[in-house]
Amino acid sequence: MPTSARPPRQPVAAALTAALPALVAALLAPPAALAQATINGCSAQAVSACGYASPDNFTPAVVDAYLEDPSRGNHPVPIRVRYPVGATGARPVVIWNHGGGTTNVDSQATAAAGFTVTRGQQSSVRRSESFARAGYVVIHIGRMEPRSLTPAQLQDCLTAGVIVGGIVNPSASALANCRTWTGFHLYGPRNIAFVAALLAGYQRGMLPGFDGMLDREKIVVGGWSGGTQSSLNIAGAYQRWSGPGAVGGPAVVQQPVVVPGVAAFFLDAPRGPEWAGFNSGFQEDSSYGIDARPILFNTARDDRSDSGPPVARNVHYFGSARAAR
Repeated sequence: MPTSARPPRQPVAAALTAALPALVAALLAPPAALAQATINGCSAQAVSACGYASPDNFTPAVVDAYLEDPSRGNHPVPIRVRYPVGATGARPVVIWNHGGGTTNVDSQATAAAGFTVTRGQQSSVRRSESFARAGYVVIHIGRMEPRSLTPAQLQDCLTAGVIVGGIVNPSASALANCRTWTGFHLYGPRNIAFVAALLAGYQRGMLPGFDGMLDREKIVVGGWSGGTQSSLNIAGAYQRWSGPGAVGGPAVVQQPVVVPGVAAFFLDAPRGPEWAGFNSGFQEDSSYGIDARPILFNTARDDRSDSGPPVARNVHYFGSARAAR
């Protein structure tokens, strides 16, 4: 059987060889924005010149305050406000959430202020200051445990597996775990809603040296590490906890908390579902409710140890949830 002749290879190879210098040059040519950055001094040898510079450069000031939420039995919500001195007009608001679970009281700062000041509201200083320098008003929440637990909250902890054995005579450690779980998982998103609702009561002069007003239609919710959990809930992700062996059985469900005026989200570090090792209450379908509001998620390796996967768990979380649709 006759066979067809193969096309000659040499002309193709010659054409590729001839085009290679132009191809390499095109790939190496920086886009206009990068070229401008290089002109401004940004390079691998001068990384400090590559950072984003806000057109505004205000001097931040700091004010601490202690709030209580009457809808939760006067639950304590201490805050630290960083704001741009001299800023005018309507300023966007960042409601920021610290990492970890709940926070401890800073005894020295509390004594100096005359009211409760927590370590949580004092963390993420560089992030908070960067927002304030750019003209945002940053409200940093100290996430605290409830002072006492109601029978319904104890039942939730039992259902979620936080209390093991029963709630008739729970041990001191079981009660401590329940307070931490309630203050972190259930009260975190509600703290954000509580603070956002108070923005309408702001009056000029409450922040010394601040000449602007709070823009209640441009609220950014964000946080670091554990603080991203509350932020994801506000974005539309529901949470569900159930105790050991309770697959298909009763569960504690935290629906997304709706906060009017939230326009975007800014998150640092991973936060993923229970199957990835997080005790967050997020499931594979939790992200289905997240809407089209912008979310900037800065993430890298697992934030809890060097043994985590090279791609952060929240990336797998969102990827698997989307693929399961």
